[in-house]
Amino acid sequence: MHHELPPHAHLMQLITGRWVSQTVTVAAEHRFADHLASGPKTAEEIARAAGTNPDATYRVLRALASVGVFAEGDGGRFTNTPTSEVLRSDRPDSMRAMAQFINLPNVLKAWGQISESVRTGKSAFEIALGEKAWPWLEKHPYEAEIFNGAMTGFSAQVGAAVAEAYDFSKVEHLVDVGGGHGMLLSLVLQKNPKLRGTVFDLPTVIEGAGGLLKQGGIENRCNRVAGDFLKEVNVTGDAYILKSILHDWDDARSLAILKNIHRAAKPGATLLIVDGVIQPGNEPDFNKILDMEMLAVTDGGRERNEAQFRELF
Repeated sequence: MHHELPPHAHLMQLITGRWVSQTVTVAAEHRFADHLASGPKTAEEIARAAGTNPDATYRVLRALASVGVFAEGDGGRFTNTPTSEVLRSDRPDSMRAMAQFINLPNVLKAWGQISESVRTGKSAFEIALGEKAWPWLEKHPYEAEIFNGAMTGFSAQVGAAVAEAYDFSKVEHLVDVGGGHGMLLSLVLQKNPKLRGTVFDLPTVIEGAGGLLKQGGIENRCNRVAGDFLKEVNVTGDAYILKSILHDWDDARSLAILKNIHRAAKPGATLLIVDGVIQPGNEPDFNKILDMEMLAVTDGGRERNEAQFRELF
């Protein structure tokens, strides 16, 4: 699409992308998609339900309708589109928390230091806030809850594909290392009724896993174990899965995680990695953009290409 735009228009579209992103976050924060779940409404009706200013609410909805998030019909009545539907908070694959997390004030503070991060190679988050992201999240439960919700929504998007893509019939006990609230494991276990599972994550994270496992009807086949995978993975299984974990860490700590899994695993155990792989060439590749988030927020995390994964393994 951008090849059809004049250079100035293409660059203006890229520069102003933050405006769109933050407008989506506003709609997520005030639950506009939730308020439209029951049918078309005017901006005034949505504002009344959301406790927002009617004129400002209309301007947000109009702006997002121009990019396919919401749609404005006759009489100024708005409806959800397939895109805004996934901003609803009552969907298992909801992206509402992701929209909130991306523009949290402290995440934006980190991105405010991205130039310094590029100059030094250090985490922009640590430069901005004086502390690494993971310890900081443990001390800030509100932001941690939003982050974990964002990861649950992301897991819901890819979990069904993972369950289809791999044959789990020969696996008896699958351990989801860094499994968050258990969405990925829940989807895999639902499709494989003979499979047992364990969600392994930090104590503050694992507390939130019970609801999803019960909702998926697999709580009797799934344990929750608290721990720190950088120190030890104290669960013995015959298969381990890591989704969006290695990209958070540099090679040294990724290797430490893999070695800790190897120590705990049964002989001949299987290791499954669910992560993006950067492709060569200049075609659009979300992983190349996500890599900038890793540079800004994590302490040494990165997206990897196939050669980098091979070297790590």
